[in-house]
Amino acid sequence: MADEASDCATLEQLSIVIRYVDLNSNIKEVFLRFFECKTGTSGLNIATNILETFKEFGLDIQRCRGQSYDGAASMAGEYKGVSSLIKNVNSKALFVHCASHKLSLVVGKSCQIQQVKNLLEQVKDISYFFNLSPKRSNCLKKYLLPAQAKLIDTCRTRWVQKLRGLDVFFDNYSAVFSTFEEMEDNNLKEYNKETSSKASSFMKLLSNFSFIVSLVLTKQLMDYFYGITITLQTKSFDISQQVDEIQNLTNRLKEIQKNADAYHNKWYKIALALAKTFDIEEKKPRTFGIQKHRDNQICDTISDYFKVSITLLLVNHLLNELENRFDVESMIVYNGLSALPASLTKQYIKFCPWKEKFLKFLNFYKSDLPHFSSIHAELELWEEFWKEKTELPSTILDTLKFMDMRGFPNILEAFHILATIPITTCECERSISTLRRIKTYTRSTMSENRLNGLALMSIHQEIVPDINRVIEIFASKGDRKLELLFK
Repeated sequence: MADEASDCATLEQLSIVIRYVDLNSNIKEVFLRFFECKTGTSGLNIATNILETFKEFGLDIQRCRGQSYDGAASMAGEYKGVSSLIKNVNSKALFVHCASHKLSLVVGKSCQIQQVKNLLEQVKDISYFFNLSPKRSNCLKKYLLPAQAKLIDTCRTRWVQKLRGLDVFFDNYSAVFSTFEEMEDNNLKEYNKETSSKASSFMKLLSNFSFIVSLVLTKQLMDYFYGITITLQTKSFDISQQVDEIQNLTNRLKEIQKNADAYHNKWYKIALALAKTFDIEEKKPRTFGIQKHRDNQICDTISDYFKVSITLLLVNHLLNELENRFDVESMIVYNGLSALPASLTKQYIKFCPWKEKFLKFLNFYKSDLPHFSSIHAELELWEEFWKEKTELPSTILDTLKFMDMRGFPNILEAFHILATIPITTCECERSISTLRRIKTYTRSTMSENRLNGLALMSIHQEIVPDINRVIEIFASKGDRKLELLFK
């Protein structure tokens, strides 16, 4: 896994992480180092840096079975991307587009609906209005909920912030409204004309029924994405769990699509209750026969108007994007999941050819399996073993820990391969957060060797160095004016 970011000295740093299964069948993701991209950030340069790092750590690239990056052209390009260049060296290193980045694209693409796009921009502007001014922020704090320090920006690129930002804004709607009222009235003359004028404009926005409905409907739908954003960041998360989580989310959205009237009416009542709190009239935007640049839905009721222009439209976009970007049939690695005990039993009952699917995966990794010639007999025994079992593991990790699998050597090796397939590049993102803490503007000229040393100490805090050995190495490097005493 790899991801790059610019540090405070405007140097491109490539974070490299490996994922493996240890002897106790635990999935590990381990940060190796930062590599300064001195020669550029093209696919060829980054691939060369990755291969050099593997060589430096004594790792054989031919043993790599998966690679995960974001969807940038230099990383995921079909011909000159890092993933393609690594596959030219090792054809078994399958590329997996980071699931968190794909979900970000799902949300980002769906938020291009005009009313949702306007809402996010307006919430962002209000957040900036308060967060960029200590005086305004202190005024807001008088009304905010006790556990909330400030509003959260609905960032365009950080999709988790979109979800949290809408939740926080909705929960503190009354606080924001009261703050704008105080600034607009300005009875004590605490605020200048610009602040009062902007507060008056924002007051009109918050008093707009369309804004309230857009906020409630968007928030309710986006809340279904928040749980998976957290679970995808787990280090031990495997590809079977990712498929299950995405499938659950897709099924829930299909349920909402099927029963759109019931869900929309429930959420619309929330919007009506919020509007009633501030004596805001229920109404929809004007519609015209030749309107082209905003929603112009002809509906019998105001509720139906917002159902058609927001609820149904957003649900359909989210579903289409999920199904397009998380296509299980598009990658051979997903065939390996057909042998999981929980899914195997379901398929067996329905007489599905799970063996054919699993064999497609096994044939791709044929040279990795210890006794491929006996694979058909092993699959028969595997099916027989789980027929009468009541407790059926549903993930790769649970299956590996459920039983002693030495009697199924080929399947054991296949599951080890599946477990090492990376799901996200979250560990790279975490290491980049460490980079921000280590390399600051007060120490922006440190060498690459020192940076990596500090990063390894910060990230791998479970490894405690031998203090005496550290002192010996330090004292032995060069002549010093101060004589050091050491053993």
